[in-house]
Amino acid sequence: MKIAVASGKGGTGKTTFVLSLSQVIEKNVIILDCDVEEPNLHLFLKQHPLSEKVIKIKKPVINESLCVNCGLCSKHCQFNAIINLPKYPLISNELCHSCGVCEFICPQNAISEVDYQIGKKVFYRKTGDTLKEISLISGVLDIGQIMAAPLINQIKQDYMNLPKNDVLIIDSPPGASCSMFEAIKDMDYIVLVTEPTPFGLHDLKMAVNAIKNTDIPYGVFINKADIDKKEFSLDDFCNRQKNEDSLLKNSLEKYCKDNNIKILGQLAFEKEYAKACATGIILSQEYNEVFNIFSNVYTQIKQAIFETGE
Repeated sequence: MKIAVASGKGGTGKTTFVLSLSQVIEKNVIILDCDVEEPNLHLFLKQHPLSEKVIKIKKPVINESLCVNCGLCSKHCQFNAIINLPKYPLISNELCHSCGVCEFICPQNAISEVDYQIGKKVFYRKTGDTLKEISLISGVLDIGQIMAAPLINQIKQDYMNLPKNDVLIIDSPPGASCSMFEAIKDMDYIVLVTEPTPFGLHDLKMAVNAIKNTDIPYGVFINKADIDKKEFSLDDFCNRQKNEDSLLKNSLEKYCKDNNIKILGQLAFEKEYAKACATGIILSQEYNEVFNIFSNVYTQIKQAIFETGE
């Protein structure tokens, strides 16, 4: 069973969701932290790294002595990563997607591919109770690298064919970009974590539009669900804000209903939960009501995957 946890924007609570879900699953759990620009799941599992593996991809280099500056490599590059200069082309590693077309198309064999480091994956392990264990693999993008998708692809490769009794959970990067697509690709189910705020609703719509044609079943989990019922101290401003949030909550649920999107569950906006997360506590371990919420979410995910398989 392979579950991806994504969101339209950052800060909605993907980390909280992934960790809380992992605690209610009765099977062995493997978590891939594919939010490679800011991985943080290891902070909650409180484990030191067991090992690291450097991740490299192929990047083209030009042999200037063989290049005749015919321009074919630049013409056929779909990512505008090769610029024609008077003497010979210039390759931008930041734009290059390592597709290999330039090497293939070059009539002079002047382009070859070399290893290029983009990051690393770090292996952690947390042994749970006698029934299961939780393993964590985090991706860490090197400073200065701008494309996360190739690293996410490398992190996922070894975990797409798991034993029948294992569950894979992927913490996806936020947003609706290439890196998010790479994380959710080939999953059995996608959970979109959102919040009843203007950005939350706006970016949820973007995420839904991005994944609705993938044929992967998905549902929504609402974090900070009762934010509109909280009391604030700045009367005039916050009374207006409270009314806006109430409308947003209603419009968020209305959007899901109108688009036939299942709401898997909701988690309240509690200061106690925020304090627990800030100190590295996994909510479903600490609070029975949260455990029950995520147990119900997991049951719905299993049912949706089963029905899709049927």
